[in-house]
Amino acid sequence: MSQIITKRARLSRRTLLQGFTAAGSGITVGLPPLVSMFNSHGTAYAAAAKPIETRFVLWFNGNGIPERYWIPSEEGSDYRMTSCLAPLAPYRKDVHVISGLDNAAAAAPGPGNGHHKSMSGLMSCTPFSGRGASGASIDQVIASKIGGESRFRSLQIGVSQESFGESIQRNMSWAGYERALPPEMIPHKLFDRLFGEREEGWVNRKRSILDAVRSDANLLKKHIPKDDQARMDEHLSGIRDLERAIAGLPPE
Repeated sequence: MSQIITKRARLSRRTLLQGFTAAGSGITVGLPPLVSMFNSHGTAYAAAAKPIETRFVLWFNGNGIPERYWIPSEEGSDYRMTSCLAPLAPYRKDVHVISGLDNAAAAAPGPGNGHHKSMSGLMSCTPFSGRGASGASIDQVIASKIGGESRFRSLQIGVSQESFGESIQRNMSWAGYERALPPEMIPHKLFDRLFGEREEGWVNRKRSILDAVRSDANLLKKHIPKDDQARMDEHLSGIRDLERAIAGLPPE
């Protein structure tokens, strides 16, 4: 294997397929791990590049988790991982489990019940106003610091938004006092926003994002072995299948 790789151009693991749409929008498609990206010892090649931009992801799991399955009984770095935390064992050194905190905003006197107050306190550390959070949520505070250089300052995405309840229960992100940022719940609308809202061909599901990177993909295939070519074709076919699945969703 090492002899084959030596005779071919080494491929950085940061290699991306790139292209432009008819409207001039840039498109970038990631690649799966390929044989050409690794040396004979299994170490990935990585071309010199600027540092990866800082990103912040906030994930909320509704309805709670029993504390005995989540919070370790010990304190400090030698804690025993609970059943809920067990899947994170390989990343133990990068995980912080925080317990014993109190949030005064969640118990502040005023309108709303425990759910209203807790959600406002959790996301913004401000009391529930009666209609929403009284200040910006933590994700928006962070976005104001690191999101200025990104195409999207922040993205709000939902999986299962409650069909009942009030604004504080249906929105996690808040731009400011009672200024909710509703999550996008419909997959193909999020797809259009990210990859081609202004591209009429994509809006009507007549084109693929792969059309924009096809030339770059064909050029790359000339420099990688057949195993990598097959892996790459499989990866791109998976992307096309995802596009078709999204196109088959109901409009709302």
